[in-house]
Order: sequence, then C-alpha cells, then structure tokens
Amino acid sequence: NMGANNVTLTVVDESGNTSSCTAVVTVLDTIAPNVVCQDILLQLNNNGQAVITAIQLNGGTTDNCGNSNLTYSISQNTFNSVGTYTVTLTVTDASGNVSTCDATVTVVDVNPPTAICQDTTIYLDANGNASITPADIDGGSFDNIGITSMTASQTVFDCDDLGANAVTLFVTDDQGNVSSCTALVTVLDTIAPQAICEQITIYIDDSEVAILTGIQVAGNSVDNCGSSDLTYTVDMTTFFEEGVYTVTVTVTDASGNTSDCTTDIIVEYPQKPLVIPAGFSPNGDGIADTWHIDGIELYPNNTVSIFNRWGGELYGAAPYQNEWSGQVTRNGILGDQVPAGTYFYILDLGNGDTRTGYIQLNR
Repeated sequence: NMGANNVTLTVVDESGNTSSCTAVVTVLDTIAPNVVCQDILLQLNNNGQAVITAIQLNGGTTDNCGNSNLTYSISQNTFNSVGTYTVTLTVTDASGNVSTCDATVTVVDVNPPTAICQDTTIYLDANGNASITPADIDGGSFDNIGITSMTASQTVFDCDDLGANAVTLFVTDDQGNVSSCTALVTVLDTIAPQAICEQITIYIDDSEVAILTGIQVAGNSVDNCGSSDLTYTVDMTTFFEEGVYTVTVTVTDASGNTSDCTTDIIVEYPQKPLVIPAGFSPNGDGIADTWHIDGIELYPNNTVSIFNRWGGELYGAAPYQNEWSGQVTRNGILGDQVPAGTYFYILDLGNGDTRTGYIQLNR
C-alpha cells in the first residue's frame, strides 16, 4: 500500500441513514534495509582478471517490505591483481532508503603459467663443452599475471651428451605456481680431430711382409671429445720391400669429422740380435778360429778392447769386424799369439751401449 491510498469513510446513524466521504491515506517507508555483507575469495582467470557482482557480497540483507524490490551495487567489481580489497555494498529499497556495509574481497592466483617449449641445437666447443640458458628452449611461455623465473633441468653438456637430450623447462609465476614442458636439445660436434702423424719404422716379418696400421702412425692425434673413439685409416698398409714410403692417415671422430696427416714410413728387415760368444779356439781347424760377434755389422761405430788379467790391453779395433784370432796388437809385438786363458773385453757399440765380459780362449 505504499503511496497514496483512497479510503472511504462511511457514517451510519441509529435510524440506518448513511453518508460517506473519501480521504487519501499516504503510506511511507522510512526504514532503511538491514544490510549484511559477506567476505569472499576470488581467483584470477587465465586473462589475469576476476569479476564479481554485488549480490555475491550479500550476506543476508533484509528489509521491512521484503527483499524482492531491493537493489544492490558495489564500489568495485573488477580486479586485475592479487591482493585484499575493501568493497562497499550499497542496498536500496523501493522507497529509496539506503544502507551500506564493507566486505573484504581476497583475490588469489592459482593458475599455473602455460609452459611452451622449443627444440634447439647446440655445438660442442674446442674443449668438448656446450651450454644453454632456459631462454634457449622457451617457445613463448606465458602467465595470466607474469612469469618470475624459468629454469632448465640441464644446461651444461659435453661429449657424453652427443645427440638428442630431453630437457625439462620449469616456469614459475609470482605466486609460486609452476608448470613445465620438455624440449629436445640436440648436441652436435662439428670440430675435426687434430691429426698428428709420426715417422716410424716397421719391420718385414718371416712372411716377407710388413703390415702398417693407422694408429701406429697417428695414435697421438687429439680431439675435443678425446681420442678413445677415434678411428684411423691409412692409404697404404702392406709393404714387401725395404724403403721409405709416404703414407697419409685419415683420422675420424665419433661424429664423422675427419682430418688428414702425412708422414714417411721406414720399412726394414729386423736387426739381428747381438750375440757375443763366451769363447773361441784359434787353432786353425776352421771352427771358431776368430772371436765372431753376430750382428756387430749393425754397429759400424763400435770399438773393442781386450785385456789380460793384469789390465794390460792386448788387442783393440775400431771398428771390430770379427777378425781377432788371438794375436796381440797393442802393448806387444804385432802378431804375437796370446796363450790360452780367460781375457776381459770391453765392447762399445758406438750408440751409448757398452758391453763387458770375459772370453775363454782355447788353443
């Protein structure tokens, strides 16, 4: 009945006679609503925004004329960052009576970032190392507010990581929400080995052949990933005659990078062992008539000295050519024969190697 109401007044006397008139009764409501607020918790959406309506802050507001005609408004309905906000709820009834209250709106962000990865290729350096930063495998990660950090499960690589490596990218926002994705980091080695050839001597064996392998010549080659996986290919491997041969070795690393080096190879028959007899018998029977040292011809700069038991030098030669038959050539008359007995020798091979010992001379 709010507003003006026409009310008819009817008057009846004791004889039953009646008359009436009309009055206007105006009904007013001057009582404001009993407003009640409630605090709420909001989450930012993927766009970094939270929106509320006034009714969400209503905690049970009532009015003397009922709630159906109440209107609600708020001081703020949109939020773009996390935090705690005081929002005023205004409630108006049909008569324009107004009440307000304050509610606390807490805005949080529980949405993790969107992690987006991209694959990348890196190359080992001269020391066999390579590295990345998280940005190298980030393909455009984003967050509803902002990313504060990115980390990668592996950033340093070496020769053991050649090929494709699965690396996890972790993306964290300002609220500590984390998401991840996986990228393939392909590690390549494009640096060729350093081929180092050396001049060596190889020997013809009993089958009248000498065999050469690449590692014999270039085994000291180096590579940024070490030498254990190097392979060696030589352009000549088999030799049948003595001589000096020029060969080329190709050194290949585990990634297929190659380099070459060239050197001379000396091919020889093996030297005969030096055999110094412990005695001889210069008696003219054609058997062991001279002190014959097998292999002495391989040491053209040799010298030999023979001494008696008192240290006197009996014989000397430079070089010795297996000709001593027991005669004195020093400290005595040339051609004199020494008697049977034991004599001391010094054999200097002319290369820093000196042999000494005793000779038994029999007549």
